[in-house]
Amino acid sequence: MAKGIPDNIFNMLAEADKKYNLPAGTMHSIMQQETGGNAKYLDNPTTYHYGLNADGKRIAGHTGKVSTAFGPFGILESTAADPGFGLKPLKDKTSLAEQMDFAAAYASKRGIAAYGEGEPYARQVAARIAKGTPATVVPAEMAPPVQSVQLAQAVPVPTEVQAPVQVAPAASALEGWGALAQALPPEPVKEQDLQFGSPDMQVAAMRRVDPNFQAFGRWKARV
Repeated sequence: MAKGIPDNIFNMLAEADKKYNLPAGTMHSIMQQETGGNAKYLDNPTTYHYGLNADGKRIAGHTGKVSTAFGPFGILESTAADPGFGLKPLKDKTSLAEQMDFAAAYASKRGIAAYGEGEPYARQVAARIAKGTPATVVPAEMAPPVQSVQLAQAVPVPTEVQAPVQVAPAASALEGWGALAQALPPEPVKEQDLQFGSPDMQVAAMRRVDPNFQAFGRWKARV
């Protein structure tokens, strides 16, 4: 056994990656994304992801839309019959090897996002590849809910959250300038400079204490 699945299947997945120039682990990750490790899709690749409802339709529970996804790679019947993009239709739906080759070719041609219809799906597959894709096959009755090809939200991808920057409260302007005024020697000033908040007077006062003082913020243009 390799990573919880039969060695021959694990090797087939790896070979499909190489054949279609996909990052190592891609097909393994897509299979896990689509089935959650449910063994029944390997035992019978024709198994649908959703059963028939009273109207004879297969409805994906997470979207409420009709879905004919089947097999380990969530291939839609419509896609299997007419994939487009220069790809040949899936000939033998019962063949796991053919399904794997078809899915790998389709993912290579269209990209992972289009395969799963969304960038979130592609990020989830990429995250699985990065962490080694835990793809343990479990009995069908123990498996988590099945995911279809359209699923893009089921497995949240961890994102780095930056802690908010803590900014210490600034001292009151009145207190700051009051302290400065006490440190400066008395000298005559123009009457208009006596107004509190005059930027020119304040900057000039600061430079008498520190010749290298640079104004900032809304005062910068005036200095």
